[in-house]
Amino acid sequence: MGSVRRTLPPLALALAFGVAMGAVKGNDAGLRAGIGNLSAPWLLVAFLPGLHSGTLLRGCLMGLANTLAALAGFYATLAVALAGHLGGGGYIAELAVEVAANRVYFVAGVMSGPLFGALGAWLGTRHANWTWRVVGFIVAGEIFVVALVQGHPLAPAPLYFAWGVSDWRPYIAESVLGVVIVIAALFHRRLRALVP
Repeated sequence: MGSVRRTLPPLALALAFGVAMGAVKGNDAGLRAGIGNLSAPWLLVAFLPGLHSGTLLRGCLMGLANTLAALAGFYATLAVALAGHLGGGGYIAELAVEVAANRVYFVAGVMSGPLFGALGAWLGTRHANWTWRVVGFIVAGEIFVVALVQGHPLAPAPLYFAWGVSDWRPYIAESVLGVVIVIAALFHRRLRALVP
């Protein structure tokens, strides 16, 4: 019963995160789509619940479950926003089209969810004082990864897609936020060391 109480709140938050990101992205190709396409927040969906999971296996499972819940919320919301643009046939048929067209993200989530959940579990049990620095590095580092993969095929057929960014503002803002998190974490640690 205790494990259910520890598991359900993060899953509910992951689902809510996915719904919110789907609503933000909506049917827009501009700035909102850029925000909706940020990847670092999705890694944190797996990483943060892993911090309190206790073991690497539980961290993997929490990361996977939270990532899949967030993806389900995202695409369920996106199918509402794109209603009528996905071939018709009703909500379920259009949701199936949206999920099939974006299956590469589910494949990526099946890999990144357990990996970042395990990283969270490892950090939470061994180096908890590094948590905010790692969060900051994850958030700040996405812009470099995106710049590296820009225009290159990221998966083989039938999952093929090439990453392309038309608006760098969300990535720049995210990177600045990550740097601020790292600086705040370092400053907080030094401040704690000075205070008896």
